[in-house]
Amino acid sequence: MGMNLISYPRIVYVQSTEPTDKTVGMIWVDSDDGKTYTSNGTTYNVLGATATIYLLSDDVILSHDAGASDINGDGTFIKKKTITLSMPLGADTIRVKYSGWASSGDDGKGRIYKNGGALGTENTHTAGSEGAAVVYSEDLVFDDGDTLELWLAGLHGYGTSYGKNLRVCGYGAIAANIAGANS
Repeated sequence: MGMNLISYPRIVYVQSTEPTDKTVGMIWVDSDDGKTYTSNGTTYNVLGATATIYLLSDDVILSHDAGASDINGDGTFIKKKTITLSMPLGADTIRVKYSGWASSGDDGKGRIYKNGGALGTENTHTAGSEGAAVVYSEDLVFDDGDTLELWLAGLHGYGTSYGKNLRVCGYGAIAANIAGANS
């Protein structure tokens, strides 16, 4: 059986300058202001007053940088940091980062939670010093009012797991349309 392959032209541009291609129906997302535009064949016009998108990047928008640790050593996760998100444009994917390490005697664990439930990957924090901390990064879906939480677990009865620099990252519209409160 044969297949018919259709080649579609580029119809969406994500860049900071207006595209030269102004074919009717083309879409341009301005990576500077996050607004979405459509072409009428002559020029690009903004697609509604609130047509913005979230752009993932490593630019820090929110941070909860103070250090935290779990010294219980029994492998049970304990909530150590929280950022309550204000996202008026609704649910979207955001980049979440934190730095993690464990005491020199043993490994530890860290994980991102949402509203008290495990969401991100369970990360192993290798034994060492704060200077050997690893930055963990994940793109995860959150909504307005959600809590972004860093949970830590020490291991084997004497291990201490450390975490700091819990951060929400993004660019363009996400930076203008997201806020939070630390606890």
